[in-house]
Amino acid sequence: MEYDYPNAIIRLRAKMNITQEELAKILNVSLSTANRWERGYFALQN
Repeated sequence: MEYDYPNAIIRLRAKMNITQEELAKILNVSLSTANRWERGYFALQN
């Protein structure tokens, strides 16, 4: 079973009431990386 990371990130961001830019800063990644995660272009590695 594959976890739905894009929706999990979107739900978490909504729960925290933060923008993609704020999430990117918190996680120390670029805005484009956070955007790609939400769009499902890159899966997190184990």
